[in-house]
Amino acid sequence: MDILTKEIWKDIIGFEGYYQISTLGNVRSLDRVVTHKRGSRTVRKQNMTPCASTFGYTFFCLRINSIPKNFKTHRLIAQAFIPNPENKPQVNHINGIKNDNRIENLEWCTNSENQIHAYSLGLNIAAKGINKFNSKLTDQIVLEAKQKHINENISFAKLAKEYNVSKSAIRHIRSGNSWRHLTGIPI
Repeated sequence: MDILTKEIWKDIIGFEGYYQISTLGNVRSLDRVVTHKRGSRTVRKQNMTPCASTFGYTFFCLRINSIPKNFKTHRLIAQAFIPNPENKPQVNHINGIKNDNRIENLEWCTNSENQIHAYSLGLNIAAKGINKFNSKLTDQIVLEAKQKHINENISFAKLAKEYNVSKSAIRHIRSGNSWRHLTGIPI
């Protein structure tokens, strides 16, 4: 059995004596006596079940003195088992699967490295046209504006006013900096 399949446990940084994480991504609460409000005492020891975030990552809710805090599983594993000599701030899933928290699938990275990796895997696709969060125009309106500029010789200022956008928005369409996926008609 090699080190990647054998489960090894380490204390979670900042929660030493309370919680541990394993090489397989399991988290457990260590044996400890818990005193309840009415004075009764119990010994608490348990393996914990991870939660799934809306973004696909798994996380655990850890508590000390009844104060809860959520921690992403991949980050806990990296902090415990993967050296970070360059002090990189983020943990990347090499295969792009956000809940695959095996040690061999995790690496420390910079934000830039993480973004480049996500684009190379097709995980981050640049929003275009109407799919951009702040888009005021549609593909049809942009094509219409291009036609008006060419056929009717309408100025950028008049087009901007008609479509309730800035002149620079019209200039970006003309230069190809935005709405470049509509290559049919140059403006």
